[in-house]
Amino acid sequence: MSGQLEITNPDTIAPPKSTYSHVSSFSVTSPCRIISIAGQAGIDKSYELVALDLDAQVKAALENLRACLESVGAGPKDVIRVTHYIVGYDEKDRAWARHFVDFFLGNPPPATLVPGEPSFSTLVFYMCKSFELIMLSLVHSV
Repeated sequence: MSGQLEITNPDTIAPPKSTYSHVSSFSVTSPCRIISIAGQAGIDKSYELVALDLDAQVKAALENLRACLESVGAGPKDVIRVTHYIVGYDEKDRAWARHFVDFFLGNPPPATLVPGEPSFSTLVFYMCKSFELIMLSLVHSV
């Protein structure tokens, strides 16, 4: 991949919590591919919930996101934005966030948390949506 994703936090605004960064930028220097992935929840291939707790649902949703990324030759390093949807969000309970930070190897992209119920079931407590950019290598035949 040519080019590089840069994640920064301007020092002129409030510093972000450890679970996100304020800005991601990527200079496009060659053909690229933009990927949009639907919201991923903590469900298995049969649409069964993996668990009834937020922590386990976050882990499973991120693994579903990883599978979607890998299916198009991408990975966490290609994610440029994430939106979290958490039902019954409690700002004092941030244990779920460690899975997000670990998923991005300690360098998470910009993220927004939306409390609410975007899910198809009141038992789904977490869903994430992401946006990715992959640089494509040009292959020349001689």
